[in-house]
Amino acid sequence: MKAARVISYIMVPPVLTLAVFIYLAVIYNKQTDTFTIDIINPVLFGFLLPVITFIIMRKKGKIVNDDATVKEERTVPYIIGVIFCLSAFSVSYISGSHKIIGLMWIVLAVCSVLIIIINYYWKISAHMLGAAIPFSCVYFTAGLKALVFLPFLILLGWARWKLGVHTISQIIAGTLLGGSITLFVLYCF
Repeated sequence: MKAARVISYIMVPPVLTLAVFIYLAVIYNKQTDTFTIDIINPVLFGFLLPVITFIIMRKKGKIVNDDATVKEERTVPYIIGVIFCLSAFSVSYISGSHKIIGLMWIVLAVCSVLIIIINYYWKISAHMLGAAIPFSCVYFTAGLKALVFLPFLILLGWARWKLGVHTISQIIAGTLLGGSITLFVLYCF
């Protein structure tokens, strides 16, 4: 149980969001001179602000536990997350960041809107959605080399199940939603 908790804390969506944007900044900065913005933007809008928002809501009792197991408590952080993603997209667009960096902010915003809607009826795994997005992005940019990260995706799914915060179907749904939206947006736009 302790290992599952550690895995869940290490692989929270803001950490994985930050990681994928650093990866994108490194591989695409050869084509643009926006490296600093491409790093600061996800640090601020993809990591710090979402984490601070969650901590504040947790301290105020708006979220009962670190796993936000009550699906109704997730709506406000997701709405705020959409605002952060659209703000980050605006910064990326204005600064001239690579198209894929902008598209990834759109992916995160769209997935957040979809998870808000789904959350009214059913709770899916935001951890798995948040892990499938960077995994699919790396697959889009690096092909089958991305499969090296597949064990981490499986390990995270196991951790969420082991902690009892999600069923297997919720884990699969989060993974499929994050992965399919990412690949659709990156391949079609």
